[in-house]
Amino acid sequence: MGKMLFYELEENSELECKTGTVQDYICGLCSNDYKNDDKIIILRCNHYFHENCFRMHRKNDYRCPSCRKFIFWVW
Repeated sequence: MGKMLFYELEENSELECKTGTVQDYICGLCSNDYKNDDKIIILRCNHYFHENCFRMHRKNDYRCPSCRKFIFWVW
């Protein structure tokens, strides 16, 4: 599997971009596998989602879709 972009949400901060690999993971929102060049969000609770999936979810809910912890940040 190739490199992907990771965006880590830090409390009260912008998204931080990182590169890396994810193996054996699927997006918890769309249930699709992560592919090369996908943009991935890593929440502070260590749950992973496609960036676009999470942005759509975030419009309606400020919590992690997996563990329901509240997430705070500045867009």
